[in-house]
Amino acid sequence: MSKQILIIDDDSGAHLIYKAALGKVSSELVFTSCYDGTEGLEKLRVGSYNLLLLDMLMPEMNGIEFLEAVEQSGQLLPTTIVCSGLSDKELIMAALALGASSYLLKPPDVNQLRNLVKEYLNIKQTSSTPTLEELPPPVVQDSIPTVIAPQPAMKSAVERSSSLASQQFDSLSQAMAYMVFSKQTASIHFTSEKNYEGMLKYDKGKLKSVAYNGLTGLDALESLRNSKPSKILLVA
Repeated sequence: MSKQILIIDDDSGAHLIYKAALGKVSSELVFTSCYDGTEGLEKLRVGSYNLLLLDMLMPEMNGIEFLEAVEQSGQLLPTTIVCSGLSDKELIMAALALGASSYLLKPPDVNQLRNLVKEYLNIKQTSSTPTLEELPPPVVQDSIPTVIAPQPAMKSAVERSSSLASQQFDSLSQAMAYMVFSKQTASIHFTSEKNYEGMLKYDKGKLKSVAYNGLTGLDALESLRNSKPSKILLVA
């Protein structure tokens, strides 16, 4: 079954980068492009998507306004990766507080993008990852996509454990997406291989605070992302 990815970004170059980087991750990926938040809202209203790549800075409706509009409308927000520059720390944290699962800093790290998408969409890639130069044009779809099944990566995360206390994860991004998808009010407790400890607190699936090794906010998330975990647990 195809996996639908909605890209909302006013920069056409960003669309080309995302599609080229993900084009051979899986033949099941189908892309729909929108160039402003208003158009993205309409696509979300009439279609179903497994994943959303959302730019934070757009002229007519920025990423925060888009997420607020989705929340107010009661529409289902797909697993969402917000994309912005390191200077937009407050915007990124605000997006995570509105239900985004993760983030990418621009210009995006191609391997990080691929890994997030493969993890969130539960894609197992058997062949070696090609370079950008080796990638052919990907499939692009601008018509209304068909209704899709629940996101398998998130579904498998929910099914792995029947109790919150025993829930463990292999990666921070997987744990963060689980919290959003299952709308948990709980915390992610992260312990690094060097025994540094971090805590991400969620309220009904929305990130409220993060702290790690003396850092907070996006600085803490970036440090967590670059740390190797020895244990990632959910605590009530």
